[in-house]
Amino acid sequence: MFKGGEKARGKKQGAFDPSSLVLLALVLASFGLHMWRIDAKSIWWDESLSLLRARGSVSQILSNRMDLPGSSTVDLHPPLYFLLLHSLMRVSGESDLVLRFPSVAFAALIVPLLYVVGVRLRGPRAGLLAAAFGAFSPFYLWYAQEARMYTMVTALGLASVYFLWRACVEQRRSWSLAFGLAAAAALASHYLFVLVLVCEALLAYFLWPRKRDILDFEGTTEPGRRRRGALFWGVAVLLFVLVPIGYWIGSLALWPKAGRWYVPLEIMLRDAFNSFALGLSVDLGDVWALDIAFFLVYLVGISSLWLKPPRIMPAKTVSSIRRARGAGLVVLVGYIVLPILFMWLYSLFAPIYMGSRYVMMCSPAFYLGLGIGLDALADWKRPLAGLVGLALLAGMGFSVYRYFYAEQYRTKEDYRSAALSIEANERVNDVIIVTAPENVAAFTHYYRGRLPVVPVPSVSLAGGADPARVASELMALTRSYDRLWLVHCRTMFSDPEDLVMKWLDSHTLRLERTVFSSYGSSVTLSAYLPRSPVLSEEEQIILADPVGTFEGKLRLLTYTLRYTDSDGRTCQITGQEARKGLEGSPASAPQAIPSGGVVSVILLWQPLAKLDVYKISLRLVDAQGLIWAQRDRLPFELLPTSEWPLGAQIRHEADLPIPPGTPQGVYRLQLWLYEEAGGRSLTFCEPTQERPCVELGPVSVGPMRRVYTLREFLPPEAQRLGWNTLFGGKLELLACDLAPLSLKAGQELELHLYWRMRQDISQDHEVVLNWVDTKGKVWHTSYHELMGAKGLRASEMLRGLIRLSAPTGIPPGRYGLHLLVFAPESRRFLWLRRGIVPYVGRDLKLAEVNVE
Repeated sequence: MFKGGEKARGKKQGAFDPSSLVLLALVLASFGLHMWRIDAKSIWWDESLSLLRARGSVSQILSNRMDLPGSSTVDLHPPLYFLLLHSLMRVSGESDLVLRFPSVAFAALIVPLLYVVGVRLRGPRAGLLAAAFGAFSPFYLWYAQEARMYTMVTALGLASVYFLWRACVEQRRSWSLAFGLAAAAALASHYLFVLVLVCEALLAYFLWPRKRDILDFEGTTEPGRRRRGALFWGVAVLLFVLVPIGYWIGSLALWPKAGRWYVPLEIMLRDAFNSFALGLSVDLGDVWALDIAFFLVYLVGISSLWLKPPRIMPAKTVSSIRRARGAGLVVLVGYIVLPILFMWLYSLFAPIYMGSRYVMMCSPAFYLGLGIGLDALADWKRPLAGLVGLALLAGMGFSVYRYFYAEQYRTKEDYRSAALSIEANERVNDVIIVTAPENVAAFTHYYRGRLPVVPVPSVSLAGGADPARVASELMALTRSYDRLWLVHCRTMFSDPEDLVMKWLDSHTLRLERTVFSSYGSSVTLSAYLPRSPVLSEEEQIILADPVGTFEGKLRLLTYTLRYTDSDGRTCQITGQEARKGLEGSPASAPQAIPSGGVVSVILLWQPLAKLDVYKISLRLVDAQGLIWAQRDRLPFELLPTSEWPLGAQIRHEADLPIPPGTPQGVYRLQLWLYEEAGGRSLTFCEPTQERPCVELGPVSVGPMRRVYTLREFLPPEAQRLGWNTLFGGKLELLACDLAPLSLKAGQELELHLYWRMRQDISQDHEVVLNWVDTKGKVWHTSYHELMGAKGLRASEMLRGLIRLSAPTGIPPGRYGLHLLVFAPESRRFLWLRRGIVPYVGRDLKLAEVNVE
């Protein structure tokens, strides 16, 4: 039978085809775009359901059952995607990259599939244009970086269209079998693909050769048996899958109505075409003109295919032209309109549409229409086609840029930030409550701390929680723990009345509340103190020897240091023991707090006079007075010091997170008290002397207890260097932070450096800093020890902190601050490599400083 596309038939066998190289470049560009910052966005609820299902056994995945805290439910998505993810996770773990990689792979597969279908419809140029739109589609980018099955069903569905086309036109069983396998796999990935099968039935009707066409072509009736069996194997395979899962397709009528509402047909179509053109990272009201431009080119493609239909038979007859036009309309129009129409008709009885992701499997038709439309414009006026194509791709590029860099699309549901915040602040005997229970998987995917993570047992996905039972369960938690963390997000199903948060707000003292906003649902993180910090008369203690007072207004009765060491043991040091360490040896090495840990100070206060609103500052200070860690906070968010009752004893626990990478060594822990309004620090009066702060005692910092990601290691204010910056092949400078950038001669500034070891470090190193003017003259050079680097292993990270002074006598002007690394043992400066350039000198310009 007939095998060629219209423009592809005349090519010589073995001739070089440049379109193959262009197609390869588009596939690689698509893969690279979808892999770019693939783990930047936290997984959200839908993705956590994929993770939850993929964690189950094969039998559990096939049963579609999901076990959530407090309940079990049946997922309405078929199992094929989750089986694939399950296999990948068993080999490669559960990182965001692993979870999202199948989506990236299938999104890249769509690109060559668009090309081959475009060749069938019009020719190589149209195929390449369609592939280009698919490669840079912001819609595909959105779901390529999501651990769901949408790119998978789209790729498999398009593959089934291509295989069906060849099976019908070429009358070969191998293509028929490929069609059946692809369509069955698509159906086993998403049940709504059954709507596309209707389009494929119409496509087969139009493509299937009529008996008269075959007789005219072959001059014999012999191929009749082959014609009757050409699609048999494909249909048989498809039915083999369709029949067992028919029950589940029928269960669509039982989908829960919560969170679903009727969407008019015109809104469905507008939402679909806007998503196909510019994705989800734009506002429809702002880009309607671009949407119209996309749609006009799409209409040109439809018109062109009607006027110049694909060749499905060697000889052009009235019958073959009519059938080719029908096939073209099915692929470009029916592929989109029919599934949406059926979905809308179903929605008249039960709402089903929940966004354009449900019709993403129809999107290839739009890109094929764009490719054919631009191809037709190029036949008419090539410069115009080029300008239109560039304008459309620029619109896609604008949406892609917003997806990566616009704040509102920074993440979908920010469980990662909530988990990192708790890790940086957790104390011994804290607990984490997650509502709703269906969000536990998303939160624990990022949480690496040591605290128990619990749902409220009576709050389940089934909803209808009993308020009295919820209160009883929360009361039990308040009796068992010293502080409660609440991670609250997307509770419309399990806790629509927010019973958990309301009870905690009214029965405990809220310490803090942070809202991590996102494109989807915001994650709210709250911390609660289960018992009043004001001690009752029975709880009060009598101390004959308090630590001291702040200007006679606020007495510090006693305190205790508490933290978890590297071995997971809880260490408690009384204030008396800690203060002795200021005069003698510090805590022993096994009791060192790991870099990245949290030290807590349990303080007992007594107001002696009416207080203003004060803030407390905890600081970790080295022997040179450099502050390596600092946290300033109100003691209680809802109980300011101005409301503390006179003479009462108030228990307050303050925390100081020690940033990961802080060099090992002994530091001093200080407590400062200052006015919130004016910032004036209060003097601390001890029985024998006055100090500007309370010296709480020495703290020994040990090595990091785990490997930190760059996102965890680098603070938001750090300026990443971008290019791989490597000194001597072993010290990689990741980022820096310099402030202030404008100062007067003699004024101080601080330079924070963030390093990663690329090799084991066996010797000391020094950081050398040069002040260089605009003419290249070095005005000042200073040497600084790279503290804590010696003895670190490859991949370990280290923070550096250097205090600098603008050299005295230096003329006003702009100066570059250049960094070099010196090895004292070899008395050499280490060579510098940046990116792929093996040698770019020895010094690195960090920043420019303006000296007034």
